[in-house]
Amino acid sequence: MRKASFTNNEAGNFVRELNRRVNEYFLKNGISKHANTWMVFKIIICFSLYISLYAVIMLDIIPPVYLVLIIFLFGLSCALLGFNVAHDASHGALFSSRSLNLIFSYSFELIGISSYAWHLKHNVVHHNNPNLQYGDFDIEGGPILRFSPADKKQPYHRYQHIYAPFVYLLLSLAMLFFLDFKVVFGTKREEIDGKKHPLKQKIIFIVAKILYLFLMLGLPIILLHYPWWQILLGFFLMHFTLSILLSIILLPAHVFELTEYPVREADGRIRGGWSLYQMRTTMDYSRKSKLCNFLFGGLNINVVHHLFPKICHVHLIPVSDILRTTADEHGITYHTKSIWAAMKSHFAELRKLGRQQ
Repeated sequence: MRKASFTNNEAGNFVRELNRRVNEYFLKNGISKHANTWMVFKIIICFSLYISLYAVIMLDIIPPVYLVLIIFLFGLSCALLGFNVAHDASHGALFSSRSLNLIFSYSFELIGISSYAWHLKHNVVHHNNPNLQYGDFDIEGGPILRFSPADKKQPYHRYQHIYAPFVYLLLSLAMLFFLDFKVVFGTKREEIDGKKHPLKQKIIFIVAKILYLFLMLGLPIILLHYPWWQILLGFFLMHFTLSILLSIILLPAHVFELTEYPVREADGRIRGGWSLYQMRTTMDYSRKSKLCNFLFGGLNINVVHHLFPKICHVHLIPVSDILRTTADEHGITYHTKSIWAAMKSHFAELRKLGRQQ
């Protein structure tokens, strides 16, 4: 699971030219690669939505028929906070200050996800090893889903493209109660980056999980007039909303038709160069859509994000234009589709993986 190493740096001219043009874009326009005024406004929007919707629920003044809508919107606000703020901060892309990025990365805790587990699973493992068989946590579908040829094929996988959306509804709940614990307490960090899990991080992890469950379940059960089982249903509805958004935004970027699932050579390395490896295993969708960029925090422009993870997502659309031009000039495939074509391609790939050995 450690950082992948490569047999050579193929397409070195492409990489040098791409980096030169991207750096020139920021220098020429006199802008920072981090948050701009618009991004600061987005941060305020995300936190305001989250806090105000939670407050409306806790005030207990909304009729039940409208409360369902408020809970759904609260789940949406959780997704917006995770996509737009926590994700960029965890990559060090939000601010030039490391301390500020760390503080804002804790936004993950507000939606039930451990920022520490996310950093290890997403930043360290996934970004260095996207789609790597036996190496990328994000394509380990477990026994229920088959995201990679490395996963053992089960008879029911034949229908996974049909039942996958129902499984996707559980993603954030799985992270809250199981997957985060597996990373922090079930996986030796030495296997990831040669370090050990700090005791401080383990304490923060446990305390944050307890506080989150108290705020989302304990306090509502104490203060609201609804029976506990209705509050639990509301909790599930909120997480179903967050989960389906996490799944349909993140998964098509890597599990799609024409993607590759690299394997390590006998010497432990991967054949080819790092930049092309990212482009072979990743796809952008609706990359020029300002609406998708706003809602998804640039996660729809995942190729660019993988190549330049420390650039704030508000800058990714123009950088994707630079990548498009440079890739065309060097004859390199840049996977990009519309959002609907990307979703269709994702489920087509699930269907294929469910049938092939």
